[in-house]
Amino acid sequence: MKKLEKLSALATIWSRKSRRQARKPRIVVDTNSLVAARWKKDGGSSRIMQMCIDGTIQALVSPAIEKENRHILGKVRPPAGYMEHLEKFYTSAETITDTPTLTVSEDPADDKFVECAVAGKAGYIISSDRHLLELDGYEGIRICKAGEFLKNIGTA
Repeated sequence: MKKLEKLSALATIWSRKSRRQARKPRIVVDTNSLVAARWKKDGGSSRIMQMCIDGTIQALVSPAIEKENRHILGKVRPPAGYMEHLEKFYTSAETITDTPTLTVSEDPADDKFVECAVAGKAGYIISSDRHLLELDGYEGIRICKAGEFLKNIGTA
């Protein structure tokens, strides 16, 4: 009987862990949010970036997004340590390579974020880009600013 109780307890623990993991938000972070994290270390974008590194949130990136991020962030002269922090972010992120080709934004350069979110089954796109925010979501994916996202998940 004791073995059965132990197995039952282990099954309960495993089930709770699986539910927690299943609830981990999957997000795509727009380049402008990573730039904001560079400038404001205590801001919402920085907190989201750290939560991704810590594993509280699952960031999704595509090769096209990473290429844009590196290009733009290289131009803004990040402070010492920021690029290492960004590497930790990329290491923690799930790379989505098989993305659809979509035309959804008024700015075609923004479509890559929606494509990655759709392919990676993200719940959110974090952005302050007007063109993305004007979409008011896409196929069940919420598009919002960093602060709103943090409020939605209860960490603001």
